[in-house]
Amino acid sequence: MEALEVGVRVRGIYTTALTALFLEAGLRIVDPTAPIRARFGLGTADRDPDVAVCDTEDRHGVLLEGGPEAVNLVAEVLRRTLPHAVRRVRQEADLVPGSGQRLSWEEFARRARTRLEMEFPLDVKRDLDRWRARVVPTLPFHHYLKVIDAPRVDAAEEELAAHPERAVELAEKLKEELVYGHYAPGRVLEVRHVKPEGRVHAFRGRVEAFREGHLRLVRQFRGGGRYDGLRVPKEEGDYGHFEVAEEGRVARRTYFGAGGTP
Repeated sequence: MEALEVGVRVRGIYTTALTALFLEAGLRIVDPTAPIRARFGLGTADRDPDVAVCDTEDRHGVLLEGGPEAVNLVAEVLRRTLPHAVRRVRQEADLVPGSGQRLSWEEFARRARTRLEMEFPLDVKRDLDRWRARVVPTLPFHHYLKVIDAPRVDAAEEELAAHPERAVELAEKLKEELVYGHYAPGRVLEVRHVKPEGRVHAFRGRVEAFREGHLRLVRQFRGGGRYDGLRVPKEEGDYGHFEVAEEGRVARRTYFGAGGTP
C-alpha cells in the first residue's frame, strides 16, 4: 500500500502536530475537524479513514486502529519520524511463538493486530511541539503540559498569540504550577518506568529533594530475596535513592544497608 493511498483521521491533543507530520510524509488526512481544516487549508472528508489515530487513555501517546497494512504503514511513518516513540504491545505479542525470541520490528509489523499503541516520551513530545509550532503559536513543553491540564495550556496560548515574547515565561509558570508543585519533600510519588519493548515497571518513592530540575526519591525495602544485578540479599531496613534530571536520559539508583553503607 502506497502512502498516498492511506487516509488517516486524527483526534486528540496531538492532532495538529501529527497532521503536519502525516501530510509531509505523503499521507492523506480525512474527516478533519474544523480547526484543522482552517489551519491546513483542507477540504471536508471525501472518504472513510483507513486508519484512525486518537489519544491513549492516559494521553501519553496514541492508538492506531484500522486495517493491518494501513496501520503498519502509519506506524512506520511514526517510527521513522519519531524514533524514540515506544510501541506498546502485550508482552507475549513480541515473541516468536514457542521460541522465547523477540520479533524484529518488521516481523512484528507484518503480524500486528489492527490496534497498535505508540507511547510518546518527553523528547518525542518536544519533537511534536516543533511540528505544531510550524502551524500555530506553541508554548515550549506544549504536549507535556497538555497531558496534565489542556484548558490551562489553551488559555496560556491565547495569551502567547498576543505576546509571543513571553513564551518561556508562560511555559515555566505552568510547569511550576502543574508539575513542580507535586515534588514537595515528603510526598510519595509513583514512578512508571516504560521499557523500550513496552513493558511497564512501577514503584513508589518519597521525595527527598527537588532542586533545579533534579529529583531524588527515597525508597524503603523489605528483607527477602536478592537485588537484581547486584547479587546481594535484601535485608530489613535497606533503602535506596532514585535520582533523575528533567529531560535527562539516565536515571541513577543507589542502594544502602540500614546503617548507610552503600
